[in-house]
Amino acid sequence: MTSSDISALILSTAAAYGVDPRLALEVAMQESGLNESAVSPAGAIGIFQLMPATAADLGVDPTDPTQNIQGGVQYLAQMLARYSGNVAEALGAYNWGPGNMDAAIAAHGAGWMNYAPLETQDYVQTIVSNIQSQYSVALNSAPLPGATAADGTPVDAASVLPQGWSLGTALWIGAVVVAGWIVFSLLE
Repeated sequence: MTSSDISALILSTAAAYGVDPRLALEVAMQESGLNESAVSPAGAIGIFQLMPATAADLGVDPTDPTQNIQGGVQYLAQMLARYSGNVAEALGAYNWGPGNMDAAIAAHGAGWMNYAPLETQDYVQTIVSNIQSQYSVALNSAPLPGATAADGTPVDAASVLPQGWSLGTALWIGAVVVAGWIVFSLLE
């Protein structure tokens, strides 16, 4: 698979699991740089660096890129659900393990990050920072020209997006689709 194929599969899988596609892509980039052959010293495998036991629990083959992506996004969705959508805590658990994360939160509450390993602190901060800086788009919610709701009130761009999508997410996904179309056109 090419990195474009991998990125597209991550985006579609994330959407299917209700995970912010930017977050899923950043996790995969941080984990392996989208390298389907990556194996960590600890034995984590593939794009989302799934440990064999985690992959087995998820029912996926971590050496198959499609299954690795499905398992990685599924695991990320589980961590987000476990930590009530708190992205930093979910990322901490993805990197450090949910048992360690639970213990750190129990012992230190919101200050858990100060007690996490430096690798985990860096992992969380890098991903969150990348999402905020690389994909942020300055938009206002100005009414769309001529668009009105049934009651006659003006409609802004944010109100016509799929549930849970931000304007930045929609534009980012649109940019990825356009970039993919351009690459595909060039390869023909």
